[in-house]
Amino acid sequence: MHAYLARSIELSTLNAGAGSTAYRSGFGCQTTVLRMLEDWRQALDCRNQVGSILMDLSKAFDCLPHDLFLRKLQTYGASADTGGLMGSYLGNRKQRVGLRGITSE
Repeated sequence: MHAYLARSIELSTLNAGAGSTAYRSGFGCQTTVLRMLEDWRQALDCRNQVGSILMDLSKAFDCLPHDLFLRKLQTYGASADTGGLMGSYLGNRKQRVGLRGITSE
C-alpha cells in the first residue's frame, strides 16, 4: 500500500508542477514554507500584493463520528478502496513529537 501511495503521489506532483511538495519523500513542512516565502518575496519585489488564508485542519476528522463519515462516503458513491483507505487513516491514529533525539509517547 505504501509503495502504491508513494507512486501515486509522485505522479500527481509531476502534474501539479515542480513546486508541489505535499506528501513527498524528503520534503516536509519546512520545504513548503520556504517555497511559499520565496514566492511571496518575489511577488513583493515585483510590487504585487500577497495574501493568504491559513487553516488548521488537524482536528477536522475528530469532530465527527468516523463510522458516520465512512457510511456517507459509501452512500455518495465512493469506491470500496476509497472507504478502506479513509477508514485506515481514521482508525488507530497516533501522533508523536520528536525534538533533539527525544520522542514523545
